[in-house]
Amino acid sequence: MPERPCRHFLAGSVLPAVLVLLSFFCLTSCRENTSSKPQKQRPPQAVTVVLAEKKTVPVWIEYIGTTSAVKEVSIRARVEGFLQSRDFVEGGDVKMGQQLYLIEPDPYKVKLDKAKAQLEQAEAALVYATSQVVRYEPLTKLDFSSPDTLEDYKTKEREAQASVASAKADIEQASINLGYCTIFSPISGRVGKTVYDIGNLVGQTGQDSVLTTVVQLDPIYINFSPSEKDFEAIMTYKKDGVLRMEAGMASVDGGYPFTGEVDFIANEVDQVTGTVAMRATVKNPGFKLLPGMYVRVRLYMNDIPGMILIPKQALAEDQGGQYVYTVGNDNKVEQMRVVSIFDYQGLAVVQKGLDGHERVITEGQQKVRPGMEVQPSTVAASKYLVEADGQGNATSPGDPANATVGSKAANSTGFAE
Repeated sequence: MPERPCRHFLAGSVLPAVLVLLSFFCLTSCRENTSSKPQKQRPPQAVTVVLAEKKTVPVWIEYIGTTSAVKEVSIRARVEGFLQSRDFVEGGDVKMGQQLYLIEPDPYKVKLDKAKAQLEQAEAALVYATSQVVRYEPLTKLDFSSPDTLEDYKTKEREAQASVASAKADIEQASINLGYCTIFSPISGRVGKTVYDIGNLVGQTGQDSVLTTVVQLDPIYINFSPSEKDFEAIMTYKKDGVLRMEAGMASVDGGYPFTGEVDFIANEVDQVTGTVAMRATVKNPGFKLLPGMYVRVRLYMNDIPGMILIPKQALAEDQGGQYVYTVGNDNKVEQMRVVSIFDYQGLAVVQKGLDGHERVITEGQQKVRPGMEVQPSTVAASKYLVEADGQGNATSPGDPANATVGSKAANSTGFAE
């Protein structure tokens, strides 16, 4: 009877221990089975690549210029009178010969009529004096009249002739003054704000006689001033006496839609600024440019062959400078340091770092690192090309003799040393 409690105690202690051991062996077996299964490998990262290519690209020098009107006319009152009408819309476009103002013409019509009447009177006096001379000449020869009488009539004839000439001049002056009452635009262009309203007395002596202004907007001048060092290089690259230029509005990144040629170069260097004034005439359809605007100007210099082009999207930059990711023959990524000096038709022109045969990553480079294997998909560079719409040419900012291209000093060709 006393041994039974001991057996119960042993049975209760061994059973839990057996269960723990069984659980341990089961877990170990599961781990071994799991680890024995092969793991799936990730496929290579997909990227888009473009083959770097060599091209001949034009080089331009950029400046900031200002516009001015080819013609600007102050419309003045040339006779005194009350302003009777204004026949234009302020700020509107007018044509050459279009009526702008009318000064009250009635007083000048009266003066013209008076001059005509004086002419008739002078002509009548001349007819009478001439007839008397004709009458007294034979009488004087026959001694029936005194020579003094004949001489008096000849004098009156000459006076009448002078009166006729004076009356004709008065008529001409009166006609001119009457014509001045109607004021026309001497050029086609855009008219400004009127200075005097209808009913004001204009054209008085000592009064500012300007009524408004008209400016010609097409074509238009663009003025800019290259440095003395630039001038040297510009004259070096000047071909056939022609300097091509393009311009675009400074406030809008819309390329260079305005084209023309330099038609004026100053004959001296400004001693204060050390620059040479230049001017070009450009077409201005639609009057998009107005006098006094700032514009971006660039002068064509020359063509540089063998420049390496890649999409701008491929460029990245860190503390060490610019770089691109390329894909080698083994489809592994390599980081290459480059120097990009300007843009050409939406592509970056690389001066250093590439030889023109690399596969450059343009899409997906954020997901790769050097040495990683990738799956490249090649696309044509034309996908990134911007056609020449005024933005299609290479530009080298600054002056070619002492400019900054990126962060490098440029030489006379516009390229970094």
